[in-house]
Amino acid sequence: MDTNELLEQILSLQPAQLAVGGISAEQKTLNIIEPLKAGIPNLIDTVMLKYKLRSDDSPLTVVLQQEI
Repeated sequence: MDTNELLEQILSLQPAQLAVGGISAEQKTLNIIEPLKAGIPNLIDTVMLKYKLRSDDSPLTVVLQQEI
């Protein structure tokens, strides 16, 4: 399942009616996503990250580096 399908499914579960003066479910979702999106760096310096985490060989760190 790609990301767009997943988001469409999540949005389809939201109630379709709005309260008087309320905002849509899509707008609520966008209001949550935008600040998160702004906090994600466009480019991650993997060399610097590996150097910074060189002494931490915990499973979480290993998976993090693999995912990046």
